[in-house]
Amino acid sequence: MKDRIGIWIDKKVAFIIKFNGEKPNVEKMDSSIPDFHPKGGHRSKQPWGPVDTVKEKAYLAKERLAIKEFFFRIYDRVAGVKQLYIFGPAQMKDELKKFLDGQYNFKPDFLKVDPADSMTENQMVAKAKGMLEPA
Repeated sequence: MKDRIGIWIDKKVAFIIKFNGEKPNVEKMDSSIPDFHPKGGHRSKQPWGPVDTVKEKAYLAKERLAIKEFFFRIYDRVAGVKQLYIFGPAQMKDELKKFLDGQYNFKPDFLKVDPADSMTENQMVAKAKGMLEPA
């Protein structure tokens, strides 16, 4: 069983910081969430004719599916942890907490979510180490 894990998460990448010994182990995980840049749609040849539009709903559905798959990959890495600290610059940290709260067999003793800016790996490790107390 893993004791302490810190996660810095953004829409593009997540850093999973595991504290299982003296030296922390940092694992980088790419999200593979597609960028939202719709292309397509065109005007008709008539001057005031109809316009074909791009279906935004399909793009958002693909993005939601990719986010859910990303969260499941993170969940596989943190299942059975006692202390979990989630931090990052965007809304993904809150969405991840909501996803983890929905997992019925995942109840860590300590779970905290904080906002954080972009950081280097050493800064991430220091922040997570400061929040997670040794077991």
